[in-house]
Amino acid sequence: YYRIWWFLTVIAALFGMFLETYEIAFSQSGWSRRSVITEITISCIFGLDVIINFNLAYYDERDKIVFARLPIAMNYLKRMFWVDLMGVFPFYYVALAISGQMGQSNALTQNLALLRLFTLVRLHRVPRFFSIMKYSSKISLISLTLIRDLSAVLTWTHIWACIMFFIARELAF
Repeated sequence: YYRIWWFLTVIAALFGMFLETYEIAFSQSGWSRRSVITEITISCIFGLDVIINFNLAYYDERDKIVFARLPIAMNYLKRMFWVDLMGVFPFYYVALAISGQMGQSNALTQNLALLRLFTLVRLHRVPRFFSIMKYSSKISLISLTLIRDLSAVLTWTHIWACIMFFIARELAF
């Protein structure tokens, strides 16, 4: 079941990347009901993933599987916890609450929306996904390479298009 869950988190990371960058670039108010519900759902998926990773057995340096909860938690804290926490923590909403701009739409809230880019650290799963799929006998290596490269091109094209639009909007171009 964990493989299915992990695949879901990869899809959620990719979808979240497209959603966050689109919302930062094109949303004037930053508060559409659909985007907030989608964003909360994706954050819940990754919050649940943090809880799962605190309880997920792992192989130690001697290739023995570790089932004890304390060593599992310590291992996760030493490795990916801080990256996952940065991807889940709502920097944008905390900044809006601190600045008193919650529910407002102005230049400050649009600039604070850049804090939503911290969620892009969730994409650390995507290269690992493709490296795992490389050893799958169900998909040919050439097909996987084409999918991987096309995904990278679409992802970077989308990110840079959103950045260019954001810059143009900020400069009133």
